[in-house]
Amino acid sequence: MSAISVNNVSKWYGEVSALSDVSLEIDEGILGLLGPNGAGKTTLLKLMAGQLIPSLGSIQVLGQTFSGNARIFSEIGFCPEQDCLWEEFSGFQFLTAMLRLQGWLVHDAENRSRELLDLLDLSSAGRKRVEGYSKGMRQKLRLAQSIAHSPKILFLDEPMSGLDATSRTLVADLIRDFGDQGGTVVVSSHIL
Repeated sequence: MSAISVNNVSKWYGEVSALSDVSLEIDEGILGLLGPNGAGKTTLLKLMAGQLIPSLGSIQVLGQTFSGNARIFSEIGFCPEQDCLWEEFSGFQFLTAMLRLQGWLVHDAENRSRELLDLLDLSSAGRKRVEGYSKGMRQKLRLAQSIAHSPKILFLDEPMSGLDATSRTLVADLIRDFGDQGGTVVVSSHIL
């Protein structure tokens, strides 16, 4: 069984076709989506992550469909290209809150948040409010949020955006490790 199965999927926004009859099977490991702006990469990611509903076709993730199945979202991590962080929270508070929304106990959520802040070199910024974070720090916090609950599948839309060379290496290693440990990663990026 494939980790992700996309079967004859099309997506329209009114009269505009974003995707037309796409089919693919994705197994464990890392897959990169490359293409020009407007090619439908982000739309495909959002469809596979369950954030959009196909106009036609079907998608299965880990052998399950999204329809009436909220539990599947606990197996998915998604790092969007758009910034949607809670500005008034610290990085630590944000990660802890996201884990609490997943049902984690306070103590476990706090420990996991500290672990992720250390992993992504955000320990010193962890207690500062997100509104003061640089673009690269915000990107690393979004990445931390996408892996916080230990998903089996990870969707990353432009994960290197705003990162310096050191942080790009850190994130590339993180993605590689996730794939090597049996996870499935789908990356959309202009940065090869």
